[in-house]
Amino acid sequence: MIAELGYGLATVTWGTAGLLLLTRGKPPSSAQPHVWLIATAACELLWACSALLPTETALYRPLSIASDALRPALFTALMLILLREAQPARLLLLSLGLAGAIALARAASLWLELAGSIQNTLGLIAAVYCILCVEQVYRNALPEQRWLIKFACLCPLLMFAFEGFLRADALLYGRADPSLIAAQGYVDALLAPVLAIGGLRLLPSRLKVRFSRDAAFHTATLLVSGLFLTAMAALGYGLSLFGASWGGVLQWIILFAGATALILLLGSGHVRAQVRVWVSKHFFSHRYDYRREWMRLTGLLAGAEHEAEKDASIASRGLQALVDMVEARGGLLWTQDASGAWVLRARINAAQAPDLRLDDPVPAYLGRSGWIMDIDAWRDGRTPEGAPALAPWLRTDPEAWILMAISVQSAPVALVQLQRPLAPIPIDWEVRDLLNAAGQQVAGLLRTEQALESLVQARQFDSFNRMSAFVVHDLKNLVAQLGLMLRNAQRHRDNPEFQADMLETVANVQERMQSMLLQLRAGTQPIEAAHPIDLDSCLRRAVTDRSWPDPKPELVISAGDPDHPALEGARVLGHSERLERVVGHLIQNGIEAGGSEEPVRVIRGLEGDAAVIQVIDSGCGMSQHFLEHELFRPFRSTKAHGMGIGAFESREYIREIGGELRVVSTPHRGSTFTIRLPICREMT
Repeated sequence: MIAELGYGLATVTWGTAGLLLLTRGKPPSSAQPHVWLIATAACELLWACSALLPTETALYRPLSIASDALRPALFTALMLILLREAQPARLLLLSLGLAGAIALARAASLWLELAGSIQNTLGLIAAVYCILCVEQVYRNALPEQRWLIKFACLCPLLMFAFEGFLRADALLYGRADPSLIAAQGYVDALLAPVLAIGGLRLLPSRLKVRFSRDAAFHTATLLVSGLFLTAMAALGYGLSLFGASWGGVLQWIILFAGATALILLLGSGHVRAQVRVWVSKHFFSHRYDYRREWMRLTGLLAGAEHEAEKDASIASRGLQALVDMVEARGGLLWTQDASGAWVLRARINAAQAPDLRLDDPVPAYLGRSGWIMDIDAWRDGRTPEGAPALAPWLRTDPEAWILMAISVQSAPVALVQLQRPLAPIPIDWEVRDLLNAAGQQVAGLLRTEQALESLVQARQFDSFNRMSAFVVHDLKNLVAQLGLMLRNAQRHRDNPEFQADMLETVANVQERMQSMLLQLRAGTQPIEAAHPIDLDSCLRRAVTDRSWPDPKPELVISAGDPDHPALEGARVLGHSERLERVVGHLIQNGIEAGGSEEPVRVIRGLEGDAAVIQVIDSGCGMSQHFLEHELFRPFRSTKAHGMGIGAFESREYIREIGGELRVVSTPHRGSTFTIRLPICREMT
């Protein structure tokens, strides 16, 4: 009766957990942990149901054998799927095959009713193998990912630790302990919510930060753990006095439940933060250990804390350092680009935020005043005199806590927003001083990074200029070669040998000039001021000059509308040759992208007071990472003989004449470059 109650409880809890996982998130696929989470929950449900079936029923034996053999195999597969990014595919397939072989061997031993020692040995091997896979997953996970997988790993660890203990006890004494078998149903019932929580954490794919503790925190934690275990031991001893039938079972249930609860509490970042704040308030005159905080800051900025942080950007490491200082849940960091706009550079466990305009009053005020803004007080109107209005994206984010500018010599370098901490702390002088001091270090490192990038670009441009001198020299030699050929043509133009030599010379000159043009297609800066030019004529010339490929580029000019009768023949401020070169560069890139029978299309339309030019190709496309970090950086090119100047020069020229250049691209589907230029209403 006691055992049946436990397995019935396990049936209910695992059925509920399976339904919760089944209705959560996107439809599962074989490459995602979702399907394996559902499969493990379903297997546990069938295992608990088989224990309730009468032994004489036809379904009892195949159902119990299959579920008992598949339990460790499915949990092992779940762990290996979580490990797939950290280990080679061949090793993972070998591990999956080994788990399947153990499951088949265990099923065969149960079906053939081999000796109990063989069955228990195979069960122990399966349990130990699953525990080893759990250890590998947790050890290979990044520190910031362990919060995400903690509960998904904890469930099989505890489940098969109990299973391994049961099998080892049976091997030692020659038979399974009835009280352990009866307690196994209750153990499984306790672990169903743990797996459900782990599944819900995996599906949203969010990350948390894990923090270290000082000696006082460890002391307080060990003290609380000792008191808790003492209380659980006393409770178990008291329950053992209720009778022989329930005593042994309840002892195991209480012991396992107490250990599980203690591990869950100690593994909770929120509980640890609460204990740490309590210890700091009652045992130390200052909230922070400044020596430890400073060593952690310098280690994090240098990328020495964890191996994975060495490849992270300075902006990401700096934001992580500020987040760790106050045990915040996450944060955002903006820096200024070349045009002065504030661009989001780093994000940790926070919702996506917009880029900020150059004339946004918030960064200007924070940089000028050096004030660390309490966003809750900002919402309530309790701000210093002269503070700007609360930004809409901050008003709608309930987790936003602090907004500050980090500066070098009173010049703002970055804007930082921190999310609420795990344990509430007041924004007092100590928090402000700590963030200001740490922010100055992060700002100095960011400014150094910007200076190094500018220096590298300057050196690259210097190398480019030196290379141009050699190109000019080569062009002079080619011109001299062509001039000599023309002078000789007056006397030898009817000579067949001279004609053959002339054709060979022209072909050689054309090949050499084409190679140089591909590298110097960006051209030079025009000296004359921008003036009104006919946009449609410029586009026609750009398309006509590149009409040699098949299929040929197409130009589509949308018809005018009653509100804009001057759309046909629209004029913009610019330089005709330079704008034609920019459009031609985009067309040339679309042609070289290739991979499609569809021609490159150039579409000219109108949106408000701006002319819109779209250059659309169906080529190989570009990744989001390349668009954000590589496309518009000078001297970055994917072409074998490219200089990486074209896209950078095109965007800078469009900005110079008051327009903007944007790009949307999908790998293997093509790219769309969009140019917006203000229309010049003055007609000449």
